[in-house]
Amino acid sequence: MDLNEDWSPSDDEIHGGENDVNIRGHSFDLNQLPVEEAGANVHNASGNQHINDSATNQEEQRTNAQATNQGPTHHRHQQVRLNSEDKFNVLIFLLKYHEGDYIKRGAIKAAMEHFNLKRKCVSSVWNEAKKQKQALGKYKPCTNYHLAGRKRITVPVGDITKLGIGERSCIRDVATNLNISKSTVGRMIKRGDIKAHTNAIKPPLTEANKLARLKWILGLIMGSSPWKMSRYFPMYDFVHIDEKWFKLTKKSHRYYIAKNEKGVHRTGSANSHGPKFKFTAACAKPRYNDQGECYFDGRIGIFPFTTQEAAKRKSKNREKGTLISKPIAKVTKEVTRRMLIDQIVPAIKAKWPNDGTSRTIYIQQDNARAHITQDDPEWQEVHMQDGFSFILVQQPPNSPDLNILDLGFFKSIQSLQEKKWPQMLMTYLSM
Repeated sequence: MDLNEDWSPSDDEIHGGENDVNIRGHSFDLNQLPVEEAGANVHNASGNQHINDSATNQEEQRTNAQATNQGPTHHRHQQVRLNSEDKFNVLIFLLKYHEGDYIKRGAIKAAMEHFNLKRKCVSSVWNEAKKQKQALGKYKPCTNYHLAGRKRITVPVGDITKLGIGERSCIRDVATNLNISKSTVGRMIKRGDIKAHTNAIKPPLTEANKLARLKWILGLIMGSSPWKMSRYFPMYDFVHIDEKWFKLTKKSHRYYIAKNEKGVHRTGSANSHGPKFKFTAACAKPRYNDQGECYFDGRIGIFPFTTQEAAKRKSKNREKGTLISKPIAKVTKEVTRRMLIDQIVPAIKAKWPNDGTSRTIYIQQDNARAHITQDDPEWQEVHMQDGFSFILVQQPPNSPDLNILDLGFFKSIQSLQEKKWPQMLMTYLSM
């Protein structure tokens, strides 16, 4: 007999002595070990010691639980909160056992086992449904589940907009000025109540600049009349060029090191006097065939403003007389002219695809003083050669967004260069 299942004595079942209890016709002495029907404590004929079968059974159960990697089973209902959908599912289950105004015997217990709920919880769903049916004629499984828990801290939008730009530059400043915690500000960001914003300085546009931008855009629309101008030129015959200063290294680098690793010791002059070099980049629009395969990536090249000089003395890095590259101190109109004629134009001719398209190429550049124009005498002598016709065009002033290099190409190159950590100019040029 299992006492854990049958131990439910009532007042009329308890009788006998102080320690004798009669349950369903069986008598037990609580001061002694329980004796099972088959004989838990058995004394053999040879006088051996008693064997505690209850302890043996417990040991076997513990061994079986360890073998199956399962702990003891506890038939306890966890405290749960039912939302509207859960209540509706419980009611649908109970309606299967519905007869008139009552449900069949055992329906509550079946719902308890099916949904792992307590009897009180299942009964409250059924009683609530009966009351609503008598009052309204239909069941509304409303719940206050969404009202449970700590109430959300709300901050009026006006309190945030009243703060100055400098008073909300970080989460700590926002939390301090709004008199709330930083975790509350973090939850507001996660919900989308507030968001981070980066404010960049835009180039100043005068009325003349705006008019020039409008004329530039209208000049790129295909069509001979206003009612036919509905498409832009594909700009496959445009090459964008621009200059960019690259620093050999930046003042501060952030990287991850091992637990016992030491950071790299770097020395150098002031950040404003560090080594930097100027490059000219040229790129065009990529081209794809009918299968979607790229047969021209548009990358013409990157050309540094450097000169070759012989080393005047021997060092650990080179021998005397070795040609070394040095940056040009000042980029003038003559330097850009030679760069354009001697390097950029030959690179375009070598890499331009021969797919039968037009060979009239527009080289777009900004309005820097060192740039030459289409009317330059030396340029007029070389702008038409080998079937190519090169035309220099100036983009509208104060409009870096009209050049793909300024839009993001230079930023990507700078990021890749910082990952390589070049220590010398020759290493920088070979990247």
